[in-house]
Amino acid sequence: MLGPVTLDDVTVSFSPEEWAGLREWQRRLHRDVMRENYELLASLGCDLQVKDEEGESGEEDGRGLFSEMVLRRWKPEGETSCPQQNSGSNVAGEPVSGAGLLSQGPPGTEGGRDPRGEEPCPLTCPDCGKRFKSKTASLTHQRIHTGERPFGCPECGRRFTQRQHLGTHLRVHSGERPFSCGECGAAFRLQKLLLTHRRKAHSGEPPLACADCGKLFSHKHHLMTHQRVHTGERPFPCPECGKCFSQKHHLQTHQRGHSGDRPFPCPECGKAFKDRAGVLMHRIVHTGAKPFACQRCAKIFSHKHHLVIHQRVHTGEKPFSCQVCRKRFTQKHHLLSHERIHTGERPYACPTCPRSFKDRITLKLHVRLHTGEKPFSCGRCGESFRLRKALLSHQRAHDAPAQLICTECGESFPRMRSLAAHRRRAHPAAAPHGAGAQPRQTGCSCRLAESRADKERAAGAPPGP
Repeated sequence: MLGPVTLDDVTVSFSPEEWAGLREWQRRLHRDVMRENYELLASLGCDLQVKDEEGESGEEDGRGLFSEMVLRRWKPEGETSCPQQNSGSNVAGEPVSGAGLLSQGPPGTEGGRDPRGEEPCPLTCPDCGKRFKSKTASLTHQRIHTGERPFGCPECGRRFTQRQHLGTHLRVHSGERPFSCGECGAAFRLQKLLLTHRRKAHSGEPPLACADCGKLFSHKHHLMTHQRVHTGERPFPCPECGKCFSQKHHLQTHQRGHSGDRPFPCPECGKAFKDRAGVLMHRIVHTGAKPFACQRCAKIFSHKHHLVIHQRVHTGEKPFSCQVCRKRFTQKHHLLSHERIHTGERPYACPTCPRSFKDRITLKLHVRLHTGEKPFSCGRCGESFRLRKALLSHQRAHDAPAQLICTECGESFPRMRSLAAHRRRAHPAAAPHGAGAQPRQTGCSCRLAESRADKERAAGAPPGP
């Protein structure tokens, strides 16, 4: 049967020669670890005497050198004096008393340097002061500050700071689910997902409810995050533009907008996105699936939020109101774009010409003037257009016969505005708009010409040519 734990069981002792060979930061680290061990054993009432191999106190053999320092520093000052040859010393050669050891701050104080001005501990992060017990952990942590991600996924190119994070991510591609529930057999990719499943399905614990709206959550931190919706708290500000967010991963996604980083590529076409949600929504374009149908007009959508926005057409709901002119909008980004009319802000500048725009979409359309890009092609004749609405207008010309004829030259047009534009351009001296425009009718152009001749005869004027 095992006996009680003593301080000797958790003590790593050094000979005077070994202790002299240690660097100062190694001595400080060892001192802190031993202090934690001593506090733990003292709270448990364990034996705090350090014994040598023969069971006697290690006062003279040098093996208990550091252990004696640990024991003496916890005794009242003056109760036991520690001889200088056995008490350890600082770099300056000064003896370290019990009170002196207690008064020393932890390694990493004053920016990672000892108060006496000695070299910084390599296991203390120079950026945030966090301390580590191993060099590997310290190097891994520093990648947070440097942005280094040396481990890349061969499937999708996403990169990670740690190899085990990459291994966990690879299960997304392989479909591996190594964590199984012993009660129902459900398998999970991550252990935390299995623990969540057990808590929700098998523990019988009541879910956590929001006191404001009654919404239920399985985790306390999910509830705390949700409550920021009610309190308006946004504790994560962007250091570049000052915009604040309620969740850290929302801030991280936003920062990729500044850096241009798009680590989530589409496996079908290679288009990259700032977050995983973006690529998942985009992939529906390739499948052609439109599972969300409007119950009023049967129009279908590929994304649920598109359906929600569309339904406002039927309900008349416009939840976003301008604080200056009270104009209302169905979508928030429409409101943001409108507010720039009042402020005069045009944050989206064209890289080719001096023009700037209120929103990103208008800039994108403008840039096509410089590049000559025409991404919208007619499937019937192959003609390409810069704008989607221009393509739709063109396709209507294929579907319907010409309905309007110019009274000056006989050219036919599918719409009144096309005829009016033609008259302003080709016949500027002719009658103003409306005098020579035929009413919109169905039928062929000869019927329109006959209708015009009948009107001229009724007016007593000779028929036109």
